[in-house]
Amino acid sequence: MSDWTFPLLLTALAQETGDDEYAHLRDSMVENALKPVEEGGTLWNEDNGCWISEYAWSGMDRNQESHVLNGHQYALVAMGMIAASTDDSELAKVFQDCSANTVAKLPEFWGNDVWPSYMLHRRTINQPHYAVFEISLFEALARLSGDARYLEAIKERQDAFARTYPVTGVVSDEGSRLIFTQMAGPHPYLRDIYTAQLECSDGDTSESFELPGRGLRLEDSILNEATSLDLADTTCSIWSNNGKSTPTLISRNQRIQLASDGGATRLSYEFGMERNIEWEGKWAFTVSPLEIDSEENDGTRRTHQSAVQLNLEGLLPTTAESGALAQFGVQLTPSAAVNAQIRVISGETICQRNYPNLAGGASNLVLLSVAGFDDCAVDSINSIEVIFSRVGIDAPVTITGVEVFGFPDTEALRVHLEDSGAVIPGVS
Repeated sequence: MSDWTFPLLLTALAQETGDDEYAHLRDSMVENALKPVEEGGTLWNEDNGCWISEYAWSGMDRNQESHVLNGHQYALVAMGMIAASTDDSELAKVFQDCSANTVAKLPEFWGNDVWPSYMLHRRTINQPHYAVFEISLFEALARLSGDARYLEAIKERQDAFARTYPVTGVVSDEGSRLIFTQMAGPHPYLRDIYTAQLECSDGDTSESFELPGRGLRLEDSILNEATSLDLADTTCSIWSNNGKSTPTLISRNQRIQLASDGGATRLSYEFGMERNIEWEGKWAFTVSPLEIDSEENDGTRRTHQSAVQLNLEGLLPTTAESGALAQFGVQLTPSAAVNAQIRVISGETICQRNYPNLAGGASNLVLLSVAGFDDCAVDSINSIEVIFSRVGIDAPVTITGVEVFGFPDTEALRVHLEDSGAVIPGVS
């Protein structure tokens, strides 16, 4: 990014001070940045135009290009602003060339139809705040290029937020409430760092709500507010506010999803494959370091990894009203802190998520969303594998209370957390 943002800063300094040295340095940096990556620059020439590499280095091979979307966008916006402010027609042509390639490449950033990818090689699912950032950058590119297709890309991401961050309505004898959480996206253990601002209306009355992005435990980061709105006619728009710039609209006029009557669903399963497990009973087992003879190391080595597979007896739930993907989770209690990897298995396809630390002596709800798995279809997931790592360093770890739950909506998740007292491992 700095290959283009620093020249943009120099452009502003040249305009403010009238000092030609800033302009000369900018022109030199732009000339170098316009070179192909192989020659020390930032550009790749592709079939539909140029691509700006965020991570380029001398001697880099084309196969090493990761195609990070937000880095390319950010540099392209800087290029367009420099071209516009300096009336550089040649740079403007390069900008339009790269812009055309950006639009042509956008479908590749959808590994599934649910949530966009951060980069293409190796494909990585977007963290929520990067998707917010992409919307802001698409808005700038639409203004700079005049290409209305960027507005379509914005709507695609807003639709993705609406699908995976639904606003839930609860109607009871005590009144109506609105429920919303930023744990609903593809990274339930890595909550969005920005504050969510909700503007909701039933056509006659409007109300505003806010959910902070920082400072809350994950299990507490659920908005649960009383409302006088007629939820049958209520829609909400959601803005993401980083506190430093104009809030970004991430969901426009999404209709309230009324909470289901059933609440959380306990999914039946049978234990399948196991590795380095000692059973203490039907629902309890101990994971310990496994000593393996190793001729290479002239002795024995210890592996601190165990695994157990949960073969589901049914499909993962979806919300009946909108077809949006529901969340699910594996709940378990380790006797001491342990790391876990969760693999969702769909036929021969295995998709993995890592959790840094499960709390010892507590019931941990390892929360997952199918939106976070690029290649696994929600209607074909048949088993979940839990891999415990860094176990038994000081002593064996006993795992009890292993259960799998499905949550058709955010209210079901909120009630389950309140009733079970479970903690959600992750990074807040």
